[in-house]
Amino acid sequence: MKKVLIVEDEKIACDNLGQFLLKKGYSPSCAYTFAEAREQIRSERHDIYLVDVRLPDGNGLELIPAIRGALSDAIIIILTAYATVENAVSALKSGADHYLIKPIDLEELLVVVRKEERLSVQQKTAALGTETPPLAGHEDLIGTSRVMLPVLDLIKRLCLSDASVLITGESGTGKELAARTLHYSGPRGKKRFVPVNCAALPEPLLESELFGHVKGAFTGALQDREGKFEYADGGTLFLDEIGELGLALQAKFLRILEQKSFVKLGSNRETVADVRILASTNRDLKEMVDKGLFREDLYWRLNVVEIHLPPLRERAEDIELFARHFLAQYAERSNKAVPALSPDVREIFREYPWPGNVREMENVLERAFILMESPTLTVDLLPTRLRNLASVVPPPAETGNEPLQKLLGDFERDVILKVLQQENGSRAKAAERLRISLRTLQYKLKEYNIT
Repeated sequence: MKKVLIVEDEKIACDNLGQFLLKKGYSPSCAYTFAEAREQIRSERHDIYLVDVRLPDGNGLELIPAIRGALSDAIIIILTAYATVENAVSALKSGADHYLIKPIDLEELLVVVRKEERLSVQQKTAALGTETPPLAGHEDLIGTSRVMLPVLDLIKRLCLSDASVLITGESGTGKELAARTLHYSGPRGKKRFVPVNCAALPEPLLESELFGHVKGAFTGALQDREGKFEYADGGTLFLDEIGELGLALQAKFLRILEQKSFVKLGSNRETVADVRILASTNRDLKEMVDKGLFREDLYWRLNVVEIHLPPLRERAEDIELFARHFLAQYAERSNKAVPALSPDVREIFREYPWPGNVREMENVLERAFILMESPTLTVDLLPTRLRNLASVVPPPAETGNEPLQKLLGDFERDVILKVLQQENGSRAKAAERLRISLRTLQYKLKEYNIT
């Protein structure tokens, strides 16, 4: 049982936290004063510290150096009834891992504790150069590689902030997942997370989608409509592919960031919305600024902090971790045992450049899981572009007179052709229905010679 020290001057609150944690499998103890807490830190090791800021004989933040000095890998969560950005920043700068507002929501506390435990395991594992089991829960960002751990740490530190964040990276690297983590791990987590794909709609429709309109604003506007900004009030608005915004819409968007208000189409009245803005792009916005395609003032407003998600090819240590994670998910949904990866498959996964990143890997593994009949995922279940990397590919099993590989390839080709036909040749819509990136679809079209 992991040991938890609760530093809290209100005895009832401390005892309630202790009873809750005991039921969840932890071993809690309480300290009611600064002096008592300091003595317990010196005399006994704990894995987790829940520390109130205001104690009758001192400031709880001043305990953090003593905890870090004795146990650098301990989890420290600050508890306070005074919710300000300054307090949050001060706690994190002092070395705390997280910050919770009193009265404490016990289930929220448990979520935070377990998330911090998982991150701690990842960091220790990376330092030792060993493997770690898949993380539970699709909402988790996975990674133990040296390039990913600083990203996870930055995300953790930004969860309590209301600052605008620009998330950059190639398609398929998990930009929306990073945005969701920022939202649901922070104080806005109980409010709405509203994603908007800026590339999916033409600009006139996108303007209505973002700001809403009043009845009669344009032909077909038969009633008032709430926009995404208003709908996200109190929560987070995630603008995916922000680089696709036209210059006119960029100007209106800049005003919202500066004034915290907007005007609906067809209206003269301003509407105020308390919304945190997270944006993502796979384009070089700075280069677009230099070319006059993106407003420089908007760029700096959005890019208060930038999170760059590295491509999968730069995260070789994470590849098998991802594979086990996705296979465990598919196995759980299908009530089957988690399959193993053959040595040849592991070698191919390490060598393949993964142009579609994590999204492409998820697609490859889901396809293989559906088709596999043995407890091990083998090379013959992989798409041709991956099979070609195998140094020695075992002869495929035969079904009648046709190799299994050809049957699988023909099946995939037929599915792609059918979806393309149903979407009137739109590759973007076909890729969305097939749950693959547009780039991955283009690779497949070239592979199967589909024009």
